[in-house]
Amino acid sequence: MAVKRNDSAVCFWQNGPGEIVCARFDDQVRQYWRNVAQPALASADREVEMALAATETDVSAVFEHADRVDQHQVTALGLGIALQSLWERQLRRYLCAYVQGDAAMRKKVEMAKWDQLLPLFEQFRGAPLRAFICFPDLDLLSLVGNVCRHGDGKTADLLWRSHPELWPYSQAHDHPDAAPPVEHMHLSTSLLSRLADSVTKFWEFVSYLHLENLLSKHPSVERRLPTLRALHEVEIAHFNRTCSGIARA
Repeated sequence: MAVKRNDSAVCFWQNGPGEIVCARFDDQVRQYWRNVAQPALASADREVEMALAATETDVSAVFEHADRVDQHQVTALGLGIALQSLWERQLRRYLCAYVQGDAAMRKKVEMAKWDQLLPLFEQFRGAPLRAFICFPDLDLLSLVGNVCRHGDGKTADLLWRSHPELWPYSQAHDHPDAAPPVEHMHLSTSLLSRLADSVTKFWEFVSYLHLENLLSKHPSVERRLPTLRALHEVEIAHFNRTCSGIARA
């Protein structure tokens, strides 16, 4: 367990080789969202709007509008898959840094599904992923990505029960046992942006943890830390509170 150095610093963390591996993961996600996902969604939005405007003067344009709405859905689902894949690949690479030389464990990490990665993270890092304040969104991203990839089924039913707002045109009493069709699910640009931002914030906080727990700090790091502590104040409090509760249990 890392030694707590002051009241504002995070504790319950020890640095390791993974912090070097993930040094630019936050920027990877940021660049993917900015340069790939966001432009694709903006283009799909424009096509829907143009097709809708055309219906005002051409009745037959309703069919084109319906096609553009369907294409927007395909685009959003594809980006949900891509974002989840990027995040989980990053997480696996990060965890694999802690099992170098253990081929069997490395294979286990590489093949692990989301619910299997959670205990592996805690095993290797000594803190659970739920200690990160962005965990609910990361957990949601896993569900969303799987539903986008596999369609209707148990995961879609779970997502429907926990986030019925993703089916804005469906009523719970009409689907008491199973989710409405995935084709009716709506992934808004704001939701996908929030999920991408949560992945970015996760890696930014890991970077902060790394700097905070360096045993020997360069003066430039010492100068940065007060600003970073203020920036991550809420995340630090959540992290310490969660880990303290586990330590007392």
